[in-house]
Amino acid sequence: MQSRSLSFVEINIFCNFKAIWVVSFLSTVLTDVMWGLMLSVAFALVTTIFRTQWPRWHILSRLEGTDEYRDTGRYGRVTDIDSVRIFRFDAPLLFTNVDHFRSAAEKATIDCPIMSLATLDNILEVECPNKSPRKQRKMRHIFQRSLSEYHESPMRHVEHLVVDCSGFTFIDFMSVNSLIELYQQMRSNGIQVYFAGAKAPIRDMFEACGFYESVSKDHFYPTIHDAVQSAYMNRQVKLYR
Repeated sequence: MQSRSLSFVEINIFCNFKAIWVVSFLSTVLTDVMWGLMLSVAFALVTTIFRTQWPRWHILSRLEGTDEYRDTGRYGRVTDIDSVRIFRFDAPLLFTNVDHFRSAAEKATIDCPIMSLATLDNILEVECPNKSPRKQRKMRHIFQRSLSEYHESPMRHVEHLVVDCSGFTFIDFMSVNSLIELYQQMRSNGIQVYFAGAKAPIRDMFEACGFYESVSKDHFYPTIHDAVQSAYMNRQVKLYR
């Protein structure tokens, strides 16, 4: 698995390098060496700014049979944990992208989408026009029962958000305050927030900015798995009260 994830990183780096190389080549051929150099440097700076302001974020799931957590959409054999959502933001947390971070974290806690009965009707009309009315009614009944079970399922509602901090290489003061606001907002919505894998410089920044005065250190864990285990235990305690 490690070699596979490494290959994706290598491909991403290669694509970025290739784009810069193509721009450098074309700008040099179409203008001259000096303008080509200036345009290629400008293009590299612009792409860096875009990657910093609108970085990628991921919802993570547990790889089956391991304690490792990876991007849900990239691996097939993953396991979701009831009512727990794991969120990773792959960039330094700065004032330029903190709004994007908060928006992404809020999207990560939205319930999983599910097909509605109206959508099912459209599918039956388009994909199964020759089905008898009796078979269509039976399909609607099965789907409606599954839909009811889904709405009653504890997995539908996110009650625990684990923020993977390993992607934070730097964090500024404004972002620290925004993290506090996000924590308080999630708590008011009934969602417990856990922070996992924060590097020592990030924890030092939290200390210097007074982050721990608003968010207890009890919410910090060395690994994602530790945070998930704590969330799972808290969920079990809540269920058996």
